[in-house]
Amino acid sequence: MFRILLATGRSAQRRSPTPLFYIRHFHPTVSTRQESSTSRKPLHTTIESSNSASSSASKDRLPADSLFSTHEDAIETKDGQTPRKNPSNKQDAAEDTAAATTPTEPRARRTVGESYNVLEIYPSTPLERSDARSSDRIPPTEASKSNPPNKRGAKDKTENPEETSTATPKKRGPKPKPKEPKGPRKKPGPKPEPKEPKGPRKKPGPKPEPKPEEVPKPETEEAPKPRKRPGRKPKIPEVVEGSAEGNNRVTIEHRGRTKHSTFTSNNIRADYQQYLQWVRGAGQGKSIGDTRRINVTSETLCDDILTRLEPSLQKHIGCDIIDVNPGVGIWSEKLHNFLKPRTHILVEPDNRTYQPVLQPLLDAPGSTYKLLPKSGLVWGHMERILSKEYLPHQEPYSRGDPRLDQSNDTLLFVANLGTYPKRPYRGFSSMATLVLYQLMSAIRTHSLSQRYGHVRMLIWIESDERFTLLPQTVAQRRKAAIEAEICCEKIQEVASSTRAETIHTRARDLELESTRVVYEKMKKQGVTVPAGRESDCLQEIISGVPRDEREVGRLGSTTAFLEELRDLEAQYARGELGEWVDGQTAQRSPKLVRYKKLLNEENFHKRKFDKRAGMRSEYNEIFAMQRQLYETTLEEKRTALEEALKVRVAAWKSKIDELSEGDNETTLHYLENVRTFEVNPPALMWDRRDYEPLKVSEHEFRPMREMCLLDIQPKTLWPILRENSPNNYDAFEYILSQLLIIPTQTIRRGFSALAPGAYDYLIAECPSLTDPTKGGSIDVDLMTVRCLTAEMLKEVIEAWARWPFKPSRYEIMSRLGSTTYDPDAAATDGSDGIE
Repeated sequence: MFRILLATGRSAQRRSPTPLFYIRHFHPTVSTRQESSTSRKPLHTTIESSNSASSSASKDRLPADSLFSTHEDAIETKDGQTPRKNPSNKQDAAEDTAAATTPTEPRARRTVGESYNVLEIYPSTPLERSDARSSDRIPPTEASKSNPPNKRGAKDKTENPEETSTATPKKRGPKPKPKEPKGPRKKPGPKPEPKEPKGPRKKPGPKPEPKPEEVPKPETEEAPKPRKRPGRKPKIPEVVEGSAEGNNRVTIEHRGRTKHSTFTSNNIRADYQQYLQWVRGAGQGKSIGDTRRINVTSETLCDDILTRLEPSLQKHIGCDIIDVNPGVGIWSEKLHNFLKPRTHILVEPDNRTYQPVLQPLLDAPGSTYKLLPKSGLVWGHMERILSKEYLPHQEPYSRGDPRLDQSNDTLLFVANLGTYPKRPYRGFSSMATLVLYQLMSAIRTHSLSQRYGHVRMLIWIESDERFTLLPQTVAQRRKAAIEAEICCEKIQEVASSTRAETIHTRARDLELESTRVVYEKMKKQGVTVPAGRESDCLQEIISGVPRDEREVGRLGSTTAFLEELRDLEAQYARGELGEWVDGQTAQRSPKLVRYKKLLNEENFHKRKFDKRAGMRSEYNEIFAMQRQLYETTLEEKRTALEEALKVRVAAWKSKIDELSEGDNETTLHYLENVRTFEVNPPALMWDRRDYEPLKVSEHEFRPMREMCLLDIQPKTLWPILRENSPNNYDAFEYILSQLLIIPTQTIRRGFSALAPGAYDYLIAECPSLTDPTKGGSIDVDLMTVRCLTAEMLKEVIEAWARWPFKPSRYEIMSRLGSTTYDPDAAATDGSDGIE
C-alpha cells in the first residue's frame, strides 16, 4: 500500500483559509503502467478541511461511494478483503497477538458528507494547524481527547507504550534514519592536553569542618548587552607566549576559531617565513588578515638596496620616518638600523596579523618605534598622525611660506602599496595607482606629508605598475607620467624585475643605447652591481659581445638564439650535420633542420633590422636638414633648403603610407622613441636615470610576486602653475586631457581641437615647437602630441595664460565634466559660475 500526500492548487487555497490535503491510496499489486494510468484519472476525493463551509460545499460534488474513508478502508484491496499477512514476519505475528488479546470496538464507517479530522487516521504523524479563528477549528473527538496529538518534532509522552501500540497501527518498512541538523560542520578544535597520571592514593585524614551556608545573593537584573553592529569585525585578542624551551606560541582568535602555532626560535622575527605561511592558511584553519598584501621577505635584497642608496641616504640619518603598511617589517628594520631615526611610526591597519612579528621591535631597549593600528591610506587617519603628538620635531609650514619649496631631509615617507591580485577602485586599475595619483596631487598642493616641505618618498609597488609614473616608451607616456615629470625632480627605479611587461616595448637597439649611457654614468660615480642583480641589457653590455650581433639576435628572439646558431654553424662547417639536398627529407638530420630554421630566422631579422635602420637614417636626415634650415640666415640658401626639404618629406611620407596599418604604427612608434631619446635632455625620465635598477626575484616576496621600489624626490612647480591658482593648473589639465585623448595625433590637429584659433596663436608664441635643436619640428605634421617635452609644455601654458581669447574657466571645467561652475547649479551651491 502506498500513501501519497499532495498539496492543493492555488484555486483551492484561495477558497479555503486553511491548508487542504488530498490522500489517495494505491494497492501494491497494481502494476506501474496501471498505477500511472490510475494517477492520470481525475481525483474524486474528499477534501479534508477544518472549515465547515468548505466541508458542506463538498457534499454536492462527491460521489456516494467515496474511495477515501478511514485507515481501515485505506488498507483494503479492491475485492474488499484484507491483504494476507506473512506468518513468518515477526511484526505481523506480534500484531496478531496484540489484536487477539486486546478487545477493540468496531469502527463505524463514515458517510460521504461527514467531515473528520486527519489526525484521527494517522495520530503518529500529527499535523499542526495555525488558524486565528477558533470557530473554524475541528472539534476534538473522543479519540483525540484521549490521545492528544503531539507537536511536530516532539516525543510521545504516553506513559503506557502498550496502549499506544494497540491504538495506533505500526508502520512497516525500515525505520527512517535520523536527520542531521543543517548548518556548516564545525571543525575539530585543538586536541586536549593529556592528563597527568594520578599519584599514590592518600590516606584518609580527619574530615573537614562543614562550611557555613552561604547566604544567597539577591538577584539583580543584568543590563542588556549592546547589539553588535553589522559588518563590524570583532576585536581579535592576540597572545604571544614564551615557553621554557625558548619557543614562541602564537594564538589568534578569529570568528570563534582559535589558531595557534609554536615557532622554534626564541625570536619570532627569525621565523617570519613560517609565520606568513601560517597566517595565510598553511597548516590549520583559514587565512587571517589581508592576504593580498605583498611582503618583502629577503634580507639580502634589502641590504643590496641600501648599499645602492647609501650616498643619497646619508643626509637622512636621524630623521623621522612614516612607514605605511610595514607588514613583517623586514625592510622597515633594515632601514631603521641604517638611518637610526629619532621617530619611526609604523602605520599598520592589519594589526592582528602583524603585531606578533612587530612586537619585538617595539620591546627592544631604546626603541623609537611607534605602532599605530590605523590605515595610512585613509587620509583622515594620516591627518591625525601628522600632528605634534606623533611628530613632535616637525613643524608644518603655512601656505605661501618659501620653505615649502625646499627639501626637508628630516622626514622620510615609506609605503608598501603592493597587492596581488590587484584590487580596482573607482576607475583606477588598482589601489596603488590611486594612491600614487594622490601623492602627486599632495606634492602640488603641499598637503599631507608635503606640508613640511619637499619630503622624499620610497614606495613599494607591484613591478608592472611602475610604468604609470616612469614610462619606458613614448606609448606609455600619458597624463599621469607628464604630471609626475612636472612635480618631481627625480623618479628612480631602484629595484624591479627589469623586464618590459607590457605590449608597448622599445626596440632592442634603443634599450642597449640607453643602458650604455647609464653604464658610463655608473662607472664614473663608482656604482657597482651585485652579482645576479644585473638587468638583461646590462649583462649584454658587460659581456662584451659585438653590438650588431646582439641587436639582430634580440629582435623578437632570445640570447640563446644566436648562441645555438653559432654552435650549429661550426658543426655544419666541420661536416657533422651533412649536406642539405632538396627533395631528400628522410636523409636530413634533426640538427640540420634546426640549423636551417635558425638561419632563416636570422635572415628575417636582418632584413627587418636593415629596413628599420634605413627608415631611421632617412628620418634623421630629414631632421638634420631642418636643423640646417633653422640655423641658416641667408634668404637664398633658406629657400633652396626649404624646397629640398619639402621634396624629401613628401617622398618619406609616401613611403610610410605604403606600409600596412600594423607596420605603419610600429614604424612610427620606433621613430618617435628614437626622436625622444636623442633630444637633449631626453624627453623620458627613464632615459635620465642615474643607475640601472637591481634585478629582483619572485622568491624574495610573499606571495611570490615581483615588486618595484620607486625613489620619488619632489621639486617646485613652474611659477606659471603656482600663479592664479587653481585656474592656471586647471587650464593645464584641460590641455593635457584634450591632447592625450588621441596620443598619436599631430600637433596641428591636437592644438586645433583646444579652441578656435588656438593652433595659430600657440605656434607663434611657442618657439620650441618648431626648433629642431630642442626636439621640435619645422613641419609640425611630423610630430605627435605625445612627443612634447616638458619645456614645450611650459611654453604652451605660459602662452595660454597670455591669450586674450582663451576659454573661460567655466567653459574649461564644463568640458572636463565638472558641475562646479554650472550656471544652473549656481542657485543651489552659491557659486556665480564665472571666472
